[in-house]
Order: sequence, then C-alpha cells, then structure tokens
Amino acid sequence: MITNLFCIFVLGYPFSVSELLYSCNFMHNWFVFAFILFLLLSPIVERAMNNIDTRTLAYFIILLTIINVVFGFGVGMYKHNGYNAYNFMYVYMTGRYLRLNSQKHIYQTLAKYGYLIWLLCSIPLAVGYIFASKYLGWSSSLSQNYFGYNNPLIIISSIALFLPFSIMKFQNNTINMLAKGVFGIFLLHTTTIFIHYRVEVIGGWYQQYGYSSIFVCSILLFITCCLITLIVEKIKSPMIKLLTSKIKY
Repeated sequence: MITNLFCIFVLGYPFSVSELLYSCNFMHNWFVFAFILFLLLSPIVERAMNNIDTRTLAYFIILLTIINVVFGFGVGMYKHNGYNAYNFMYVYMTGRYLRLNSQKHIYQTLAKYGYLIWLLCSIPLAVGYIFASKYLGWSSSLSQNYFGYNNPLIIISSIALFLPFSIMKFQNNTINMLAKGVFGIFLLHTTTIFIHYRVEVIGGWYQQYGYSSIFVCSILLFITCCLITLIVEKIKSPMIKLLTSKIKY
C-alpha cells in the first residue's frame, strides 16, 4: 500500500480504491506466498533434521537436488523455475549443511575462492544469455526458466557468493539495521502499480542511455526503498513490542 500511495501522490497514478485494497493482498506475490508455505512446513523440516548427521543430510540434499534440478530445471516436470516453497526448503537444508561443515578445511578453502567460483558460473550464464538472445529469440517465459532459482549454475554461484561472507568475523550495527529492511525493500518495488513504472519508465531510459541508466536507477531505487523501510520499521517495532507485552499479560 505504501508504494501505491507513493505512485499516486508522487508519480501521478490515477487513484483507485480497488487497486489500493488489492495491493494489501499478498497472495499475488509468489515469494510471500511461498515463504508463508515454507514457514508452515518448517516444523516438519526441523523435526526431520533434528540431530541429523552430515552424511544423512548430504543424502537428503542429493535427493532434493535430483527433484529440483534434474526434474525441475532440466526436464520441466516440476515448477521449473524454482519459484516455490519446495525451493525454500531446498535452500534452507543446503544452508544447514554448510553451517554444519563450516569449520572443515575444505569449506574454508572453498570460501577463499568463492568469488572466483561465482565468476566461473556467471560467465557461462552471461554467454548463454547473449547467444540465446541473438540466435534463439528471447521471451519472458524463457527468462524465468533460464534464470530460475533451480538453475544449477545459479545455485552454485549463490553458494559461492555466500561462502566468503560466512567466514568473515565482524559486527556492524548499520548492516544489522539494513538487514531488517531487506524484505520490505523487496515488497516495495514488486507491487503491481510500481512494476508498471519500473518497466515503462526505466525501460524508456534504457533505450536512450543503455545499461548505465539501469545501474543508476537500481541504486536510487534501493536507497529510496531502504529509507521507507527504515521509517516503517521505526514505527512498527514499538507497536509490536507493546502488542506482545499485552498478550503476555
């Protein structure tokens, strides 16, 4: 709703009560819906991983990889872009496996070369995209499949990018504060009305100024959404604390 009000009063989008109410409905956002489903499944997942050894967990992840990557991304039999609660569970269990092995020498070695592994995965992704765009024709459906969350190169590159950060030893209050607003930033720039401006306006700038305009817009969009999220967080936190204190009594 916050983004819709911004589009109405700042960008001049026509006011509509139905669209304003529709913006409060999270069911049209696949990420939110999948996240809620995963939260409902999390007790089952936690029970399955209770006191589990790393070898057994590795077998579980191999089986999940076969379903998610081979039958999903490869064959396309199961939601072949990874935008679902199952992929949340897959990522969660993979993260648990990495944490259990974080003190091993091989983990520390891979973490040191994480950026290189990420680059080696990103190059074929970029080359494949350029080739497909030029010779095969590109479409939105192909984009969702090619850059899907169950693409093995994207999975490996994501893990590789995560590893170097996982071995860093530092604490920063600013980073912790910004981390609270990441989910809010996602929600703000993915509402139906704002997507219209994101595609039309930024797309027009791209036609005139190229990728530099996308880079600048992305930075400005992040900063704007971040500021809005932090303001909402400052208002929301005291209200939640008051509510929880009342419930306890």
